[in-house]
Parts: sequence; C-alpha cells; structure tokens
Amino acid sequence: MLPYEDELLFASLAVQRAVIATKTVLSSVQKGILSKSDATPVSLADFAGQALIVSAIHGAFPEDVIVGEEDASSLRSNPDLAQQVWDLVQSTNLGNEINEKLMSRPKSLEEMLDFIDLGGTGNPTIRGRCWTIDPVDGTKTFLQGTQYCVVAALLEDGEEKAAVIGCPHINLQRSPPIISETEDSIDRDGTGCLISAIKGQGTWVRPLSDSTAEQSRQIRIQGAGAPERNLIFTGNQDTRTPQLSTRHIIAERLGATWPPHHIYSTQLGYVACALGTCDVHLKAPKEPPTEHAPYVWDHAGGILIYEEAGGKVTDLNGMPVVLSAGRKLTRNYGIIAAPEEIHGRALEAARVAIDEAIGQ
Repeated sequence: MLPYEDELLFASLAVQRAVIATKTVLSSVQKGILSKSDATPVSLADFAGQALIVSAIHGAFPEDVIVGEEDASSLRSNPDLAQQVWDLVQSTNLGNEINEKLMSRPKSLEEMLDFIDLGGTGNPTIRGRCWTIDPVDGTKTFLQGTQYCVVAALLEDGEEKAAVIGCPHINLQRSPPIISETEDSIDRDGTGCLISAIKGQGTWVRPLSDSTAEQSRQIRIQGAGAPERNLIFTGNQDTRTPQLSTRHIIAERLGATWPPHHIYSTQLGYVACALGTCDVHLKAPKEPPTEHAPYVWDHAGGILIYEEAGGKVTDLNGMPVVLSAGRKLTRNYGIIAAPEEIHGRALEAARVAIDEAIGQ
C-alpha cells in the first residue's frame, strides 16, 4: 500500500458524500423549494458538507486536527436552520453501501453540531497532522448553479501530503474541460469529476461517482501552453480583494491573453491549470496580506494537485506558500502558479508589475 493511500480513500469518499449534499441543495433551489434570495442554500450546503466531511475524517483519524470555515454557533441560535441541516445530513448517503459503511457520520443533531465545531475551531500548525476542508469553494457561483468544488487536504508538519477536490459540474468528456461560469460549460446532468493527488505520486482524475480505481487516469500539464495558442491566465475578476492595476504586465511579458479567464473559485483555478484549461493562476493583491489575507482552505489541496501535475506554485516573491501559520496565509504575498519552465519569467514579470504600480 502506498503512503497516504488510506487517507486519500477516506478523503475521496468524504468529499463525494459532501458533493451529494450540495447537489441536493441545488436541486431544491432549482425546484423552487429553496430561494436564492437569502443565504439559506449556501448555509445548508456549507454546514451539512462540513459535518459529513469532519465526521468521516475524525472517525478514521481521530487524532488529526481538522480546519474548516464554519462553527456551529449560528445553528445553535437558530433551531429551525439546525433542523434543516440535520435533515440534509441524515438523508445524504453514498450510492455504494459498502463505501458508506466505511465512514462515520453524526448520530444526532447535537453530535452534528459538535462535528461542525471541531472543524470551526481547528488551527493549522507546523507539527503533526492537520486536514483543511472547504465544503463549498465558490459560494457565489454555487448559488448561481455554476462552478464550485468541495475540498479536503491533509497537511503533515506543514506540508501537503494528500488532496481531493470534487468538481460536480466539470465535464471530463471535453478536452481540455471548459471551466467557466457560462451556461454551456456547466455539466449539471453528468457525474462531474474528482481530482486527487498524493505527494510524490502524481495527480489523478476520475468521474465523480462510485468509480473503481481503474477509471482513474494520471494527468500532467503539457508545458507552457499548446503551440497553437497563447498562454491563458486565470483569476477571479469579481474578487473583493483589491488587485494590482498593473497585473496585465505579467501576462503581456509572457505573451499571454488578457484579461484572465474568469473562474470565481480559487481552488478551481488550480484545477483548471492542472487539467489544461488554463496555464497560469494569478493572485496579485495591491497590498501584502493584512485583513485581506486568504484562508488556508482556499489553497491547500489545489497547490498539491497542480504541483503533482507538473506545475510550480509560489507567492509573488518566489517564496513557498506557508500553510501552517494559522487559518490565514499571512506569510505570503499573492500567488502565482505556472508551468515550471516559465515560472521564473512570470516572477520577473510580477516584479516589473509591482514596481510599476509603486511608481504610479
């Protein structure tokens, strides 16, 4: 058995089960049972997904720290919403009974709240094992019924060891897959895909279903863009974090198209680059991290998946991303993920863009 193979199995099943919960919520929105006009659908998906993932991982690895976005305080003060989340958790099961029996799950509403709190109070550290989870990365686009993902990643002594990202609306039949918010790119009726990696063992993708390992295939990035097209950057054009007004210089110096291909979810930016939809994933904030520092669960997992597919990820100063300094990435300035052969040039271009911004 490979190192971290058990961890990858439980993470894959946990993510798959959480995806089922999120799709149940989306179905209720589409049928008019739930309204888009408030935050209830996102809350249901986030809380139920976190409860299902945390209970599965804690049941298998009870000594591991788990870090998630939510705590249960708002549910404890809102019994009606708590009951809705509990109903969703109770009704969510994998189609494969054998796989479902492998995983723990909450046995009561109160235990569900405790599992949510277990994730909501966890902190990454430089020593020991820690899981970071995100039940819905891309909450805005989830509510719109477009692209989002579910993430679980294992850190050991601050280093990523295993990662799983469930992508319910990505169609693997397209090569490369189209990952965007446009209606024609959303695969609502298909299975979606599950992309995973173990440190030193590569990145693999398979349909997001009760698939066997034989249906997985390894993926590698195809160098710095296909010869028949320019490099494609990706980034979130709707981000609330102010970005460098000069970041287009980075793309121009690499002969890339601009503006970037818009993907709202940060984790899906890494996935898009790993699958060949895009080439460079860029985060170029105006200021070094303060209150706008990104959360660790927005990057842990995606970084490993992209690096194991052959890419390189650093901050804009060329430093490795520190995932063990707390719940936010306070030790890094920006992110640039690019094929290894152009990563150095991308960093040089980033320095020019930063200097240009300072001079404005």
